[in-house]
Amino acid sequence: MLTAVEESVRERIAALDVDALALLLRRRHVARTDAPEDLDELARHLVGGDSFADVYLTLPRPAVEVLSAVALCKQLRMPATVDAVRRLLGDPESGFEAVVVDLAELQIAWVSDGVLTAVHPLPVYAVRSYGTDVRRSLDAAALPVLRSVSTKLGLRGDGARPEVVEQLVSLFDDPDALRSVVETAPDGEKEFLYDAARRDSILYADPVYLTAARPGAWAVQRGLAWQVANGPVSMPVQVTRALLGADFVLPFSPTPPEVDSEPVDAGHVEAEASARVLRMVELVTGVIESASTTPIQLLKSNAVGVRTVRAMAKDLHGEVDAVQMALELALGDRLLDFEALPAPKGRRHAPASHVLVATDRSVRWLASDPGTQAASLLQTWWNADAVYLAEYEGVADESREIPPRLLRRAVVSAHELVQAGQAFADDGAVVTMLGWTFPCFPVEEGLDILQMTQREAELVGARALGAGTELGRALLSENVFDAVERAVSTAHMRATVGADLTAVVFGPPGTTLAHFFDSVAVREATGAATTWRFDQASVREAFDDGLTVTEVLEGLDRFSTGGIPQALTYLVNDVARTHGSIGAYTLACAVVAPDEALISEITANRRLSKLGPVVLAPTVVGFTAPIEASLEALRSAGYAPVHRDSDGQVIIGRTQVAPNAEPAPSYALGTAPSYDELAEALASAGD
Repeated sequence: MLTAVEESVRERIAALDVDALALLLRRRHVARTDAPEDLDELARHLVGGDSFADVYLTLPRPAVEVLSAVALCKQLRMPATVDAVRRLLGDPESGFEAVVVDLAELQIAWVSDGVLTAVHPLPVYAVRSYGTDVRRSLDAAALPVLRSVSTKLGLRGDGARPEVVEQLVSLFDDPDALRSVVETAPDGEKEFLYDAARRDSILYADPVYLTAARPGAWAVQRGLAWQVANGPVSMPVQVTRALLGADFVLPFSPTPPEVDSEPVDAGHVEAEASARVLRMVELVTGVIESASTTPIQLLKSNAVGVRTVRAMAKDLHGEVDAVQMALELALGDRLLDFEALPAPKGRRHAPASHVLVATDRSVRWLASDPGTQAASLLQTWWNADAVYLAEYEGVADESREIPPRLLRRAVVSAHELVQAGQAFADDGAVVTMLGWTFPCFPVEEGLDILQMTQREAELVGARALGAGTELGRALLSENVFDAVERAVSTAHMRATVGADLTAVVFGPPGTTLAHFFDSVAVREATGAATTWRFDQASVREAFDDGLTVTEVLEGLDRFSTGGIPQALTYLVNDVARTHGSIGAYTLACAVVAPDEALISEITANRRLSKLGPVVLAPTVVGFTAPIEASLEALRSAGYAPVHRDSDGQVIIGRTQVAPNAEPAPSYALGTAPSYDELAEALASAGD
């Protein structure tokens, strides 16, 4: 059984064609999974408090102002006719009709018999407070209080309660009479009341500050201010309106504000966005591979520690906050998961410690094409229930009533209002625009959260260089796949490798290319151009990770534009000749080399004395230090050992990176019917 309001909404949506219904579903963010099965269920959803709150929070300022005018009409007990609402908004020359049409398309409010009807009555809090209807306070007051107020106002206080209330209501409905009462106020009181009317109608946020000797006591004695429930001492809306004067109008801002902007090349914006999203794919890949080899240690709070994040950022040559995002995106997309460690011996009841490990799902994700990887990360970020960077920075979010997903939508939407070819000059300009696109967000309390949301949008390419991007627009339309494919297609799969032992990619590097060069060289710069530098240590690290000299040279040939410079070929072959000439065995541990002189040199090296070297044979020296510490010390001393098992086979320390890896089974993105398909199904169900 539908309520009257739900029935009205049901009739309205039944009259929509499929395209209009699909647009409504998209704009009201109706879930495509577990979606309404028929128009009755859809009507209940649209009228429901949660759905209405979500759409109300994302309304731009002019829509909120029109709804505020409708609410004020209700508080003043006057019909919210189109003419009355227009007058309250100052008879705007333009913009009003468009807002009313938009509210009707959203099924929030519509015109019926000349009256603007809202689905839900709204308090006038989005722009400012004007107080509540005086009748509420009068109905709640005790009869002795009503008689006292009547006497102070020069009215007869005798008679039955309904008579006393009605004569007080009549006086409060007369603005001229109220102004006459205020004119008789003592020195300081009148100015105090007029200031409150111009501000927010509140005399005291906490009644404890109201005493007989302070301004406001005179007004309370005459019913010009009341304590609302257990809240502030506030003037009724009738008093506020009377003091604001006959020419009082509500604000109405039909056009976006002018903000400081600067010119920006659209091509540069899209190139930066592509580079950002591809870089995030690289970082998530690195995080997964790191967790595949060595589980990521967590603090007692099950959070990744700052030191761990910084160490990972150093290894991945990324910004710290970008690595934080990569970790959270990997968790959100179920590419990483928590794994409990066994309790230490003798501490059976100790709290369980956890680490982060790669999941089976991550194997399929790693084998997917970059477009699928990027699309999955964008969807995960767009629908996340937290501001990731705020979680890591420990910033207290004072605006928890604003869901992060709505804040993301508001930030991305704000960037679409800047003129084409222009970008926000600074964060202050973004805040100004958000005041128009997202007036319900408490900017002062949530400024840190807002800035972190902008930074997150930048890290995934939803904004770039202060401007909106195609990826951001695709997220707003709930269809990222085509935009992601275009972004990924701009990635460069060739680098310019120079004789100075550098590799440069001008533009966003492809993830496969970047992964390979990160494994054989040191990344020096990321941005409009990405630069890597080769040296003995970086090439030796590639061999340590399991690549062979053939695989390194084949990869360089595959990803370089003009072949491999001779100097780089010499470097790779030179490192390969010495690599593995020393073998470290896990005893605790033993080092073996075919050259007796080399063993003698290692034994005599003072830098290795802390390992406790013991000569076991002319070609074998034992160390008392663990294998990992021994390998690290040998490499720091300039040697090139490898870790071998008891059979003499090389043990690979990290996931092997091969430039010609065969693709694994594809990673499946979550799918849901499109809004067009959902609209067709609902329309068919309503026939």
